[in-house]
Amino acid sequence: MKTYFAALFFVVGAFLFGEFYPFTKFPMYSSFPNYSYVFYLTNKKGDFIPLNRYNTYGGAFSHVFFSTANDMNIQNGYGKETVAELNRIGEKMMHHLEIGSKKGLSDIQIHRLHFFHQGAKIIKKDKVIYELP
Repeated sequence: MKTYFAALFFVVGAFLFGEFYPFTKFPMYSSFPNYSYVFYLTNKKGDFIPLNRYNTYGGAFSHVFFSTANDMNIQNGYGKETVAELNRIGEKMMHHLEIGSKKGLSDIQIHRLHFFHQGAKIIKKDKVIYELP
């Protein structure tokens, strides 16, 4: 019975109070950008390299991309980054991998998958943003 009362309170509260916590509409959840980035590693042959080998994971590695771009005052998202900007960001991302590496780095490429919606299709673009020389 308590569960039903709580649910009724939240539904009625949403209509009565409008934009007031906990009835606020959060913009980050009410609209979604038309892009998504995913980052992964390969060697130069194209073999996948797990991020956990460098003591990181996908979410943390993506955060490195966005925080680095913001620190460098590079507009990011929606595929706005130039090749030169991606290379600069990628170099910093590689340094982040080096910090987590136990054996050192060699033969690694950082890929950015860029997904976006165009018409009735979802487009995927894979780009190597940085590789070790």
